[in-house]
Amino acid sequence: MDVLGCIILRIMSPISIFVGIIIKMKPTFVISKILFVVCALLIGSCQPVGENISNTPSPTSSNLLASPTQTYDEEIQEDSNGDLLNEKIPHGLKLEFWHPWAGKTAEIVEELVGIFNQENAWSITVNSISHADTDVFIEDLTEEFINKEQIPDLIVSTSQSLRTWYSEGYPIKEMDLFIKLDSEGSTEMILPEIFPAFWNIDVVDEKRLGVPAYQSGQFLFYNQTWGYDMGFEDFPGTIEAFSEQACAAAKSNLYDTITENNGTGGWIFNSESLPLLSWLRVFGGGDLINSRSQPIFTQPENVNAFTFLFDLYMDDCAWIGRISEPYSYFSNRMAIFYSGQMEDIIKQINFDNDSENNDTWMLIPYPSAFGKPIVMVEGLSYAITTENEERSIAAWEFIKWMLAPENQALFVEKTGTFPLSAEVIERMDVEAEIYPIWKDSLQYLPYAQAEPSYKAWYVIKKILEDIGWQLTQYTMRPENIQTILSDAEVMVRMFE
Repeated sequence: MDVLGCIILRIMSPISIFVGIIIKMKPTFVISKILFVVCALLIGSCQPVGENISNTPSPTSSNLLASPTQTYDEEIQEDSNGDLLNEKIPHGLKLEFWHPWAGKTAEIVEELVGIFNQENAWSITVNSISHADTDVFIEDLTEEFINKEQIPDLIVSTSQSLRTWYSEGYPIKEMDLFIKLDSEGSTEMILPEIFPAFWNIDVVDEKRLGVPAYQSGQFLFYNQTWGYDMGFEDFPGTIEAFSEQACAAAKSNLYDTITENNGTGGWIFNSESLPLLSWLRVFGGGDLINSRSQPIFTQPENVNAFTFLFDLYMDDCAWIGRISEPYSYFSNRMAIFYSGQMEDIIKQINFDNDSENNDTWMLIPYPSAFGKPIVMVEGLSYAITTENEERSIAAWEFIKWMLAPENQALFVEKTGTFPLSAEVIERMDVEAEIYPIWKDSLQYLPYAQAEPSYKAWYVIKKILEDIGWQLTQYTMRPENIQTILSDAEVMVRMFE
């Protein structure tokens, strides 16, 4: 049996998380990390579909939900009769809310949930339950959907998972009716006007399956002070300028008096899916599935991007650290760049404070070969999973409360993520330590590109990560890149 066949058999094992098989042979594609969540999301229909993001207006637009093909929940529609939707909520409901957040983010969510439980007019009690991370969360909820047991009332998950669950007939409630009735009634609280780049993510075939909960940008963290010390007056805006500064930093560390930092200095090589997708977009690629749902990894732009990353690594202008977190390397001038999310702003500031690092740094977009900055964003969305009318309306009120500008501002201040609406920016604490760097990053909001949300993305992101890993192996040769990408296409087709 060939390597790909062996891997597929292991992927389809129903018992646990698995890892790929590493077999030394001629250059071929090997999956090193594919999680059980891939199978969980692909249990029903495995056919990948292209993205279908409608240009749907945000809730305060005058042509809100004007499409005649909208499908509303008939029971709520017939019972409303012009009354306030929230008048249907009985006193003292208890809702279960599942999310994948952990650590500090889970703590701020728990704090907000506690405030809602104390303040809401219906004495609703929301019980928030963390599921460690996104992969674990999706696996847990998919299992509950299949077994039809302990399904929560509302969730936060990826847009891709919402689409998949909805297409398989699991209870992901369409939200169009709630928004419509809020806009027509006299309810005191409606959704804020969410930025279109985020608002359009959760719409499939003119049906809204979710509402954005948070969105985080993928940036390059750049040490301005070190760059200036080496004679660079500005951050790199082109691929060539990025390579020049990364290699200059590596050379600086190689020829200084400190031997411990030899081999460091440039960009910390990152093989996670979103940084790699960002680099593909830098070169004009990254559209890994075409309009016919066929994989197209071998496009010349993708080959050029992976070749660039391979060359950068082989020239010692990119390197891999022994510890996974980049903060100490960045603070100690062992990296002039690293790829990070906006949540890393707070973590980097805290590390700098502890290490008394006074260098000035900033978030910059990925450089572009076409003059347009590249900022990929990933996030999660609220969705309602109860099929009970009263509980779904109560869940909707909770979602609106969480997205109220004053509550979103508190969430953003503690996480460093993008604001979902302009009103949030106005309520941010300008004295917060993250504020100057965070505010500066907002100039790139118009360039935000959402991560893919088609069904095959969970497979593809694991494949991308393995390709990134292969680029750093001593057996790797530039002529192998085309073969690796061809094998990646074969792997994706196996899930169709």
